[in-house]
Amino acid sequence: MKTEHAGPKRGQGAFWGRKKVAKKKSSTLRRQNWQREIRQELDCKDKR
Repeated sequence: MKTEHAGPKRGQGAFWGRKKVAKKKSSTLRRQNWQREIRQELDCKDKR
């Protein structure tokens, strides 16, 4: 039995460029948000 397959994903979704570019941008933003959260938590602990 064969499963359905839509073929390779070539980044034709919401992002204007290739998946490689979208993933790089997404990863960068995720890391920046993570760093911001850590800084905020540390600031809150320092104020106690």
